[in-house]
Amino acid sequence: MTTHSSTISNILDTYKNIAYQVLKKANKALASKEIMKIATKHGLLKTTTEAKEALMTSQLMTDIRNRGKRSLFVRTAPSTFALMARENKKSTGYNRSPKGRTSQMGGSR
Repeated sequence: MTTHSSTISNILDTYKNIAYQVLKKANKALASKEIMKIATKHGLLKTTTEAKEALMTSQLMTDIRNRGKRSLFVRTAPSTFALMARENKKSTGYNRSPKGRTSQMGGSR
């Protein structure tokens, strides 16, 4: 039997999975709005709204706050996210800057 809280948890995990897929393919930092637009274009979501964009931003920020260095995501600017360096390094050779902070990936909105 599925509980209400497990259903909500699945929905929130879906947003993080969508962000992961879109960011991995884009190979650069993207604003939440752009992540949602691409996800809709590729059929990962049926529609996008400001509320869904805000939920995406909230979920990624919460993941970063709660998981810290274990998060798959890094915030590069307000409402803009990229995959953590270790995720990109596997496929793109992307590395951390000398200061230990993740350097900004190319491109913006």
